[in-house]
Amino acid sequence: MRRCQAQSQRLAQLGVGVVDPRSGQRDQSASVAARLTRNDQQDRSVLLAARLALQLSLPFGRTNPGHGRGTLDERQFRHLFERAVGGFYAVHGRSRGWSVQRGRKVGWKASGATLGMAAVLPHMVTDVWIDAPASGRRLIVDTRFAAAVRPGRFARETLDSGHLYQLYTYVREQESSADPASLAAGGLLLYPSAGSPLAESFVSSGHRLGAATVDLSVASVCVREQLIAAVAPYLSAAPEA
Repeated sequence: MRRCQAQSQRLAQLGVGVVDPRSGQRDQSASVAARLTRNDQQDRSVLLAARLALQLSLPFGRTNPGHGRGTLDERQFRHLFERAVGGFYAVHGRSRGWSVQRGRKVGWKASGATLGMAAVLPHMVTDVWIDAPASGRRLIVDTRFAAAVRPGRFARETLDSGHLYQLYTYVREQESSADPASLAAGGLLLYPSAGSPLAESFVSSGHRLGAATVDLSVASVCVREQLIAAVAPYLSAAPEA
């Protein structure tokens, strides 16, 4: 019980609210409140993650006895944030004709590999992949449950170079002359924050790359607006040059 309460307090600091499932509280969004049939069970995790993103709520430990698993570590929080973001964009983009995928692999455009390289070459798996056919745009979102900037050299703050290099690799390795959307695909690092806004981008080799934060300490409707605004510059029909 104490572990559940401690976990709830930790989530509350991130802006996550409390929902008692016995209270009958429901999401008012028609797209999220859709009833699942046996044919729709594959969408269950996406819809549940979307509810989390839209409501910023989790069941409180006291109303769900027996389901506590102790304190979530950083990896689990990152996974939860990733699923919430992916679920939100899947639901938000449904009426817009977006194709949203989580965990899509990107292959290396490798040649001349030695015999043993296949066994040691790491897989590249994107967090959230969004295709917007109406505008012909593509965006790869890499969620990071960490600080958006960190101390750099000469007493200035910078983006994490490792995060940026990985994102750049994603957008370059998915390029294909047979896939027009891949040639100008955008890449976005998305971080949670609590009052430190960031929304910056630049263009490199024809790809707009950027970083944005989502303040989880504000009302859920504001979080929703931030998530929409974060991807808008990358998925519009006429992106900024």
